[in-house]
Amino acid sequence: MTANDRDLLEISSTVSELERVFAFIDQYCHRTGVPDAIKYKLFLVAEELTVNSISHGYGGRPDGRIAMALRRPGDGVELSFEDEAPAFDILRDAPEPEIDAPLSARHLGGLGVHLLKTLASTASYAHESGRNVLRVNFASA
Repeated sequence: MTANDRDLLEISSTVSELERVFAFIDQYCHRTGVPDAIKYKLFLVAEELTVNSISHGYGGRPDGRIAMALRRPGDGVELSFEDEAPAFDILRDAPEPEIDAPLSARHLGGLGVHLLKTLASTASYAHESGRNVLRVNFASA
């Protein structure tokens, strides 16, 4: 397998598709020897991105398209996540969570993006050809 080899999954913007997302990640990790520590990070980040896209990007519409790809550049793994929702840079524009505030003073949301930033080695966003494209890299431990 070369760094350019990648597996691709396309789903619709419905929560029921999460089962396919998890199976896609699990099969890829098993086939390519991705360590469990990275696999579990992929599960968490892919779920968060998918649910955000469904809920916020597509506003609950079931006809949205989401694509994800996995590849192994070196020892790590790159998750590429794309949707056709309105342009939104989750890394720059999502509000930072108030993790130090008491629970009663916190606003809902934002923890998923914090989780992504915490678990990923690097992440980048671009708006390309009418699509939001987020690339998230996870280094081997």
